[in-house]
Amino acid sequence: MLSADTKRRLEVGLASTAAAAELLSSTGITTFGKIFYVNADSDANSVAKGNDTVHDGLSMDKPFATLSKAYDAVTSNNHDVIIMSGSTAHTITSPLTFSKNRFHIISADPAWSLRQMGQRTRITSAMSTNANKAPITITGVGVTLHGLKITSSDTAATSVFGLADGGEFTILDRCWIEKDTDLDQTGAAELLCNGDTSTYINCTFGNCIYTTSVARQNVLFTRETITGKVARDVMFYGCFFQNRTSATTFVNLRATTNDIERVAYFKECVFWSAKTSSATQAVVAGIASALTDAEILLHGCAVQNITDVCATALGVYTTSPSPSTTGTESVLVALS
Repeated sequence: MLSADTKRRLEVGLASTAAAAELLSSTGITTFGKIFYVNADSDANSVAKGNDTVHDGLSMDKPFATLSKAYDAVTSNNHDVIIMSGSTAHTITSPLTFSKNRFHIISADPAWSLRQMGQRTRITSAMSTNANKAPITITGVGVTLHGLKITSSDTAATSVFGLADGGEFTILDRCWIEKDTDLDQTGAAELLCNGDTSTYINCTFGNCIYTTSVARQNVLFTRETITGKVARDVMFYGCFFQNRTSATTFVNLRATTNDIERVAYFKECVFWSAKTSSATQAVVAGIASALTDAEILLHGCAVQNITDVCATALGVYTTSPSPSTTGTESVLVALS
């Protein structure tokens, strides 16, 4: 029979000390830094209810209530770790910029490493005033996020991205990024990719629920949207890009001329336009003008309900033939 303490920890989604160590081990993180806990559970009966005023966040019994408080406590370059509960949504009420270096945020959901979607540690935002381009903007070095769902429902005109990455050596590991508002704003995207040597592993961008009706995108590479930042040597492994659209001009990836430097590499990714879309998406990559400083390679990727990968001679290459169209269904030919 589970002890009362074990039951309570499971209910609030916080691991035991041993489980916390195992959680870090599963990410490959070994740290001499501090571990901070965040529990957004507002239940007055919760023993480990988060509190930003009286708690130090250093134990599961005295967690912080908000991610912003935990971030304030992090020391740059110390490889501090923030473990976030998976029992309820963590709401952002003001934009966060992660400018500190080498810290890590991890879901306390013991199954996070198995989830491509449906992550139980959810960070949500619905701000009507936000001077930033996203609820969360990364500009620090070596920041890693593991097992998080980040959903932006911001209505502020400036906040058009689910996540803005302008960091260096950023890692997103099994994160799901959504932008659920501004669906008909051309410049909106789930991910603003301005990061240097960023890596995205088994992440999902977008959803097949809400209909877009303009030339929007899942990932936008427009350089220096974050001042001074440009996508350079970016890697996507096993990621899922999805949408539901009434516009043939929706694309999964958008860039032009010098928006990317050196390499953008996509390995075993899936580009998926929903069956319930009322239009057939024309291309995976919308490249307005031929790339001059980089090339995009799709390595062993799959394309569903999208007519083609890209127009020719623009700097996008694939290890598979482009899809061939049969009726309104796009079919990807097997690897040669």
